[in-house]
Amino acid sequence: MSEVVQEVGAASGAAGDSVGSIPKGFDYVLPKERIAQWPAAASGKRSSAKLLFAKAGSQIATIEDLAVTQLPELLQPRDLLIVNNSRVLARRYFVRFPEESNEREILLLPQERPGAFFEALARPMGRFSIGDRFELCKNVTAAVSGFAQGGTTLELELVSTDIDLPEALDRGGVMPIPPYIRKGRSEDRDREYYQTIYSTIPGSVAAPTAGLHFTPELLREVEARGVGVGEITLHVGSASFRSAVKQDPNLATAEVEYYQIQHSLWDRIRECKASGGRVVAVGTTSVRALESYALLSEEKRSEGMLGTNLLITPGYKFRVVDLLFTNFHQPGSTHLLLVSAFFGEPPIRQVYDHALAGTYRFLSYGDAMLLMPARQGHESL
Repeated sequence: MSEVVQEVGAASGAAGDSVGSIPKGFDYVLPKERIAQWPAAASGKRSSAKLLFAKAGSQIATIEDLAVTQLPELLQPRDLLIVNNSRVLARRYFVRFPEESNEREILLLPQERPGAFFEALARPMGRFSIGDRFELCKNVTAAVSGFAQGGTTLELELVSTDIDLPEALDRGGVMPIPPYIRKGRSEDRDREYYQTIYSTIPGSVAAPTAGLHFTPELLREVEARGVGVGEITLHVGSASFRSAVKQDPNLATAEVEYYQIQHSLWDRIRECKASGGRVVAVGTTSVRALESYALLSEEKRSEGMLGTNLLITPGYKFRVVDLLFTNFHQPGSTHLLLVSAFFGEPPIRQVYDHALAGTYRFLSYGDAMLLMPARQGHESL
């Protein structure tokens, strides 16, 4: 892959308020019963979820309790809505070794090059050894050839019999819903629920979940108001399954993820800002791709896949995104750091306090929020 963006947003606050780039106390208590186990689509439409609309002041936010169906009313002509069209790979497997009563879990990570070699997250990792061989799924045998990323991932060599390997993996795998949803045990209907309606480019190990709220009707209503819709691709990596902030409070960069932005879309973004319109990002993945691309020099803005390990923390200066449509994020996550940087630390805490005091549902299958920060820049890109 080509350029990897390495700029990091600096921490803000008075002395003693942060550790490295992570603010102290950057966390909140999330009761288990508030974590959505099914999306709004399971009992109605995707867009029937609740929407918290918040406008930030210098220290406090103005909050309205709405529904996702009202999103078009909050947008303006000349705005540009950016969505992530990455498609989730159904590549989670539960395997059983002889004489063991408990299953082991394997999550294949997207390949960086074609072939039979894969990296994988595994649970429990300590039960695997180099040389282990096991049936990953029907028609596919796996052999552990080593460990990578400091021993946090397995290196696997896969062999398929009687069927094409990618086809066998897709047939035999299940959707990798997060472990806080039904302990990671997905059902057939999650193949629809855990995929955005515009997902076309396979490569993610987790869904860009803010986009799960959109329906064709909702997008048509958005466009009917004179709002443009554009697509980027960012393939969500394994960081979504780790609590990176809690693992390393001095975290300086995030895990590398790969993204793609077309020159024609970048031209539309420039035109949007020049005309006084606003760039509205759907999900933190869209934010990360757009902000990473903005940091590149013109000669490095390729239309091919680019890598970024950009970590956005309080103090970061946003160059592209003006409004953010997103879900409520997991405590201690880099996603929560990003929304705090975007909306401001006191206002975002007010937003989460309001949501917790109400009936909002949290995390991947939960409700949404639209954040309008105090500053909305129209600088040239």
